[in-house]
Amino acid sequence: MRKRSRQQIVVQSVDSAMPPLTRKTYTIEEAAEVLGLGRNKVLALIAEKRLRTIPDIGKRVLIPVVAIDEFLAA
Repeated sequence: MRKRSRQQIVVQSVDSAMPPLTRKTYTIEEAAEVLGLGRNKVLALIAEKRLRTIPDIGKRVLIPVVAIDEFLAA
C-alpha cells in the first residue's frame, strides 16, 4: 500500500470542494519545460526582453502564461 504525502491529501481535499485552479504564472524551470527549452535559454530570452516577467517579486522570477503565449505567437 502506498503512503500519501501531506501535499497529495491537501490537493485532493481542495479538489473535491472547489474547481481546479488554473495557473497564471510559471517559474523559469516550468516555462523552460513548457517551451521545450533549457533554463539558460529562458534566462537569455528574459535578458533580451523577448520574454516578459512579473517585476518586483523579490528573488523569485515569475513568467505569466500570457507572456509565453505572446512569445510563441511572435
